Amino acid sequence: MPYQYRPLQDASRDIRLLEINHGDGSPGHISCSIVHDSLDDDPDFTALSYVWGDATQPRSILLQGQNVDVTQNLYCALERLAKFSKSQVTKIWIDALCINQADDEEKAQQVQLMGRIYSSARQVLIWLGPEDDASVSALHQLSLLGSTLEDLKGRPDYGPSICQGFVKTILECSGTSFNFAHICTLFQRPWWTRVWVIQEALLAKKAYVVIGDHAKDWKEVRSAWSAFEWMILYVDTDPKYQPIYDALRDVYFRTAHFSHMNNNKDGPRQETSLFNAAFFSATGGAIQSTDSRDRIYGLLGLLTERDRRRIPVDYSMAMTLEKLLFFTTKALVEDHGPDVLSYRRPTSLSPGLPSWTVDWTVKMIATIGGFSTGSMMYDASKGTTWSPTTFDATFESPCISLMGVVVGRVKATGNVLESIANSPSYIKDCKEWLLELEDLVCHNLEDGPRRKVIFQNLWRIPITDMGLVGRAKPEDGYPEAYEVLTGIARPPSCDAQDDWIASASWPYRRVWRVLGHRPFIFKDADGTPGLGPRDVCPEDLVVIFSGSHVPFVIRESSHGYSLIGPTYAYGYMDGEEFTGIVAAHGLQEFQLR
Repeated sequence: MPYQYRPLQDASRDIRLLEINHGDGSPGHISCSIVHDSLDDDPDFTALSYVWGDATQPRSILLQGQNVDVTQNLYCALERLAKFSKSQVTKIWIDALCINQADDEEKAQQVQLMGRIYSSARQVLIWLGPEDDASVSALHQLSLLGSTLEDLKGRPDYGPSICQGFVKTILECSGTSFNFAHICTLFQRPWWTRVWVIQEALLAKKAYVVIGDHAKDWKEVRSAWSAFEWMILYVDTDPKYQPIYDALRDVYFRTAHFSHMNNNKDGPRQETSLFNAAFFSATGGAIQSTDSRDRIYGLLGLLTERDRRRIPVDYSMAMTLEKLLFFTTKALVEDHGPDVLSYRRPTSLSPGLPSWTVDWTVKMIATIGGFSTGSMMYDASKGTTWSPTTFDATFESPCISLMGVVVGRVKATGNVLESIANSPSYIKDCKEWLLELEDLVCHNLEDGPRRKVIFQNLWRIPITDMGLVGRAKPEDGYPEAYEVLTGIARPPSCDAQDDWIASASWPYRRVWRVLGHRPFIFKDADGTPGLGPRDVCPEDLVVIFSGSHVPFVIRESSHGYSLIGPTYAYGYMDGEEFTGIVAAHGLQEFQLR
């Protein structure tokens, strides 16, 4: 019979805490008691941050005298906690044991309290799992690296030259004092990919990373990442450091979300916005959750109180993932306007989901617009801004109204380039795709000055006029690289022709945005080319919404319009035509469903 929890008096402020009964300290005997406490009373407790782990081989503990199954990973953590003296660890909060997981209502209330729980704890213990020689070595190396870097930051002459010298010293010690393979293995432990641990670590007053019987200050481990960022820049240009570069890139991939969600690295963590959390959910490639809804719920503790209140936490079957995404997107568009919709892309979710809803749980590779950078690179609706509003839309009647103008109708479309690789076959695919783009323009655009201008600037379409940093400039070599790919530019010799093409075209290919997008051309006399969503079809409309920095493709239906996605349209990205169209025809209302 499952353990029967005594209800919390007020689940919006009360919590359960564990007390480990130390007994004789012999292994294999873990007994815990549960007490109720109120966060309003500022209780003294430790919070555990961990991964539930494999549940196929459970271990049994005693909870209030009843047998309760836990995973092997949590069992090992409890064994370690039992070794702490009562002065080190008094009471402990562990989500799996302190929340009645069978009570959806209580679970929802406690999830909304998670941020307060981890910020109120005296300390947070980050349990990475049992120790082995490699992990213990890595933990000590990280601690040394981090503490040394913190000491360097205190020097009056601290700067890039100091960092570069420090990095050079570390690299020269690689394989002896510093073993990057061990460090990489440590960061492959599953804790680093659990969505909940982000707020658990960032909200802690004090946190320690624990492996077996070894513990190090979380701040020292985090400081080591700053050194990794310098190392990545340093070794990127030196082939002899390729193995270290690969290892550091893997570590960065698994830890970047802690930096991205901490908007004040040198001081107390500040609350973040719902947009930052949603954007991170869609771009944090390493994070995982068993319940997809936790990609949003797991970050609520980091948000402002206003944003937390706007997202309903409900673990019942009534709150589907589709509904949660609807509420999240609606709140974001109300605050930030149609630019949020630039993250909309094809999804595997229910076809009944409103077309304008963004799936923040699907990995996002690239968008047209650069909204993620915090400053838009385009200004399609030049002269207009978005004022926060409130939509009457409900999940059952999900219509939102946006004002804007039609700038064109799609006449014809091209093919989608699906994959990326640095190989001769891929280079061939790139060339074929670009030649198809040229054919699309050639066959649908009348001869004349306009056609000449477009062909001179056709290199801008695949990269949506964006360079590595900011807008693309001809002097950055992009037109020449485009000519290499299309075959206009010839290699200096026939020897190693494929290598020459791959190398000469790389500056262009590293910034282009064609993957998953489909080229198109307008139906109007100007024959404007563009790059849009893979779902764009002939007769679709290209519109610019008031307050938006990019155009969008929409599709007419009997009940309004469906949003297809953001698009790049040559000659419309900087408001060149928007003001004139508004002056001539005014703004039109578009009801998106």
